[in-house]
Amino acid sequence: MITATIKRNLFKEISKLIPEIKDSLNYGIPHIIGEITQGEGIFLQIVTYADKEQQLIVNDESKICFILPVKETKAYKLFIDVLNLIENRGLKPGSTIMGDLKSRLEKLGYKVVWITPMHDFVEVITVKGGERYRMKFEELHLNEFKLVSINEI
Repeated sequence: MITATIKRNLFKEISKLIPEIKDSLNYGIPHIIGEITQGEGIFLQIVTYADKEQQLIVNDESKICFILPVKETKAYKLFIDVLNLIENRGLKPGSTIMGDLKSRLEKLGYKVVWITPMHDFVEVITVKGGERYRMKFEELHLNEFKLVSINEI
């Protein structure tokens, strides 16, 4: 459902919201609320919560509705966050991460709370969207990790 035209229009709409996002950072946690319809209609709005983060996606046959906490003030990074949410991208068992594990997880929106190597595995406790996760990675090579399991705790 996400065509190149929708992606292009989504990026334009996100770019228009950046000044409002930067301003709302003074008051709390900005969230982008969006609706994308099949007819390439895009509606985006910024709402600010004082002290909580909400993340939600409703994927219907004719439209996608979502709420996403804004962590980035750069349009292209926020665009990637929105795409990751609506296209259901993310960490799943079998995913491979190359490079520094902690920084890669942080780029995916996870706050790393605890990390410890255990022989050929690395166990990580993270927080994302108010939820805590325990992840177990297999170290394949130097700076190459395969996600074995991810559990909400």
